[in-house]
Amino acid sequence: MEELPTIEQMKKSLSNIYDNWLCPVCSDVIEDFNHIWSCVCHVNILQKIVRDSRHFILTAINYNIKSDFCHISLTDINSLDNFWDYSIDNNCLTFIDFIKGFIPTTLSNYLKSLLFNDKVVRTIIGDLHEFTYNEVMNNIWKPRCELQVALEKNLSITKKKKLDSCLNFSANSSFNFINNTKFFSADYIENSLDSLCNNIYFSGDILGFMLHINYVSFINFYY
Repeated sequence: MEELPTIEQMKKSLSNIYDNWLCPVCSDVIEDFNHIWSCVCHVNILQKIVRDSRHFILTAINYNIKSDFCHISLTDINSLDNFWDYSIDNNCLTFIDFIKGFIPTTLSNYLKSLLFNDKVVRTIIGDLHEFTYNEVMNNIWKPRCELQVALEKNLSITKKKKLDSCLNFSANSSFNFINNTKFFSADYIENSLDSLCNNIYFSGDILGFMLHINYVSFINFYY
């Protein structure tokens, strides 16, 4: 999900078009993935999504609890450490990570503590994630995209213009790659394959892994 076409992502292949662009919603700062959640125009919306998600999982849990005397309350739901935090935190999983598809053990362990079997736990978590994801898409990302489309239309930025710019970028990148002779040395290819193996065996950085995959595919194509 972090590959959403934010302005900063678009600059990587369409820098000549989006070079000086800022967030299309607040028009105040650069728009990367983290800014989607910290944008001043999105804070209230995100707070509502968090509240609605609390009520959603509360309803789902109580629906699956067999006994009428053991129903839980919002206070119990709020006890999940960090889960309802919608800030970016590199040290623990938060609500933003859940939107991206990461499931914190605190959530699954809490559901298991209610004596739900694995099937029920997976169903509740899956339904909650689908609800949350749809809320984010419909209330944050899609409206943001509509604003960007309107801005591009006002500036006469058409699909053809973006496609032409992207093709020029790709052509220049391929030319520079082909003309860099070090990429074709046997030692370089061997080292790249070793790095690829290390990424597979030892769970290396996924971006590095994909770069190696693309590189090996590129070499095979030209040989």
